[in-house]
Amino acid sequence: MSHIPFDAVLFDCDGVLVDSERITHVVLVQMLGELGWTLDIEDAMRIFVGKMVKDEAARIEAHTGFAIDDAWLEQFRARRNEALERDLVEIPGAPAAVRAVHAAFDGRIAVASGADRRKLELQLRKVGLFECFEAHIYSGHEMPRSKPHPDVY
Repeated sequence: MSHIPFDAVLFDCDGVLVDSERITHVVLVQMLGELGWTLDIEDAMRIFVGKMVKDEAARIEAHTGFAIDDAWLEQFRARRNEALERDLVEIPGAPAAVRAVHAAFDGRIAVASGADRRKLELQLRKVGLFECFEAHIYSGHEMPRSKPHPDVY
């Protein structure tokens, strides 16, 4: 019998494994600025952290007069992913901690996030953790409800 009182471990991704929030919000601020809504990074993070951009469509339209659509969201994700590929770094110590937990729990770990699957996989690959979670990556975009609801977790 193991001395560890848990059967498995679930990790969040953004801000726990990777330092992605600022990168994502820089892109969002740029794109909202192109629509006429000038925000600084701190305001954008206060408004949007932990939320899907599409869920804030009414707020964006109220400030810009532009109704974001699937094409705009696709462009946002593409620009965000390009920035993540270029600038993303791990949270210091996170990869070593994940590998240690992976070993201690014989691979019974998972990662869950409100982010879309493409972003999750891109980030995990970028910091060398994809293989630790490969079969157990859970996206809030694939659930009926995402944050703040706990469905993905």
